[in-house]
Amino acid sequence: MKKFKHWFYAAAAVAMLSTTACSDDDPVIISAAQLEGDWYECYDTPLFQMDGLVEYTFKTDGTYKVSVYDVFSDQTTLTSHSYQLNGDLLVLRTELPAALRDSFQIVKYKPSEMAWQRIGTTYSLGTLSSDYKHFKRSQE
Repeated sequence: MKKFKHWFYAAAAVAMLSTTACSDDDPVIISAAQLEGDWYECYDTPLFQMDGLVEYTFKTDGTYKVSVYDVFSDQTTLTSHSYQLNGDLLVLRTELPAALRDSFQIVKYKPSEMAWQRIGTTYSLGTLSSDYKHFKRSQE
């Protein structure tokens, strides 16, 4: 009976730990304050090279700016829009019809790095910069 009691407590402890452990599938919950700042799009793979620089600047008031520098034309385009953040869902609002607005799931977040996946898509090679976006925080 004593062995059974020890086995039971050990099994209960393992079950408790397995139900409280974090998994990679847990949603990333961030606030507008954590999103605030300058984020530049970058990829650490030789399979994808950007032809310029794309930088997002988020403010806590629900607005963001996108700065796009095209290395071939040596031109920068700056646009301003609003966004909506709800846990790990980021909706980038533009002047486009609602059906064409960009909706992303924030799949990775650290104070210095984050990644987005377009809603309704899955990551695969070749989707970089359209369905999957990776960012690093600008250091000023």
